[in-house]
Amino acid sequence: MKNGIFHNLCGWEAVMKKVKIGIIGCGGIAMNKHIPSLMELSDLCEIVAFCDMEKEKAQKLSMKYGSNAAQNHTDYYELL
Repeated sequence: MKNGIFHNLCGWEAVMKKVKIGIIGCGGIAMNKHIPSLMELSDLCEIVAFCDMEKEKAQKLSMKYGSNAAQNHTDYYELL
């Protein structure tokens, strides 16, 4: 894959859309394991929503790692 474009054996191109990810729970495991791994795959996915019972945690991660229009939630039902 190069620049989000997949070239198949027949020679045609298909633009691949990024997978949109929502993070539920913005604690240590999300910050130290899940998000760093997802950032390594930024050509394939983007984090578009963060959810935590403490709104400040969701906002902090959203500002640091989220897409431009990332949403913040305190209720995971809203994220889904």
